[in-house]
Amino acid sequence: MYITVYLLLMNNNVVTQPLLQQIYNVALIPVEPSAAASFTAIAQENFSTHSDGYILGPDALPHVTLCQFRCMEEQLETIWNEIITSEFHLNHIVQFDGMYMNPGRDHHHDYIWSGLSIRHSVELVNMQTRIHSLLVERQLTTLTTTGGSYFPHLTLARVRSVDGLLKYPNRGIFEESYMFRGSIGLSDNLGVYRQVVYEST
Repeated sequence: MYITVYLLLMNNNVVTQPLLQQIYNVALIPVEPSAAASFTAIAQENFSTHSDGYILGPDALPHVTLCQFRCMEEQLETIWNEIITSEFHLNHIVQFDGMYMNPGRDHHHDYIWSGLSIRHSVELVNMQTRIHSLLVERQLTTLTTTGGSYFPHLTLARVRSVDGLLKYPNRGIFEESYMFRGSIGLSDNLGVYRQVVYEST
């Protein structure tokens, strides 16, 4: 997405210069590297041969999206400072309750999304709503729904067919609690979390 800034030159000629807005993701990421590795392993074991555009791996980090948004890079530090002060001073407990295979919508309508669904948490939903509102108040374009339509999850892969599940995750993954920390990362239009920019400690 581009916004256009008009510059008035000395000779009164007006030129335009496009400024690129990046896609970022306010997300929860696993505290323990072993947890991140186990989520990635589930994706790779099941979908490495037939994923299409999205699969957890070195360039697609496991995460729980709170809100994707567009902004200029120079705005990011201020946004992060506001969010970490109000929301990310503590780690968050995440529990998974199942694995989903959901049909895609809009430009994903020919695909199936697979991932781990998160056990309902009023605290998580309320935090997502507050972060979404904070971004909207700053007149930023948000790309994640909120309220009753928000679906907390950890995406594993995007595939073409529901026949792709080869090995159901060990039951233990749905019985454990995992610690996640807050972050903002560089994302893309498929929702791939490419790189951590800021993270809480």
